Amino acid sequence: MKLRLGSFGELRLIDLAGQPVAFPEKGLLTICYLLDRYLQERAGSEYPRSALARFLWDSHDNPDIMANLRKSISRIQARQIELGTELLVFTATGVRIKPDAFVCDLSELANADIGGFLEKLRRLVGVLRQDFLAVLADQSVGGRL
Repeated sequence: MKLRLGSFGELRLIDLAGQPVAFPEKGLLTICYLLDRYLQERAGSEYPRSALARFLWDSHDNPDIMANLRKSISRIQARQIELGTELLVFTATGVRIKPDAFVCDLSELANADIGGFLEKLRRLVGVLRQDFLAVLADQSVGGRL
């Protein structure tokens, strides 16, 4: 199942029909964190669990934090099994994303090399129209903006 990650506005996972897909918040944050690293480095490197704990809880040397991380990983893995997709791959010591398992507004903008600045601006407007302006339109039904 191919999913779309919306990172502008409210962080959310959406199916191909445009319906929200429930996913653990820490999982969504992890995907965004690793996607940003992936886009910067252009490689799907594995990152240590300690780096993930530091990102999610601002600590990695506390046994309670590492226990929280293990619980979050279990919830994320269980949800991925329910969805029949693997967005995050966890090993005994690290985590990496599978960028081909989903599409994301952030990566669509980062990959807009064709056409230069104007094409990037068009893509940005398209993302904003889709994500932000759609929410505003929903709020204005029956009223004026």
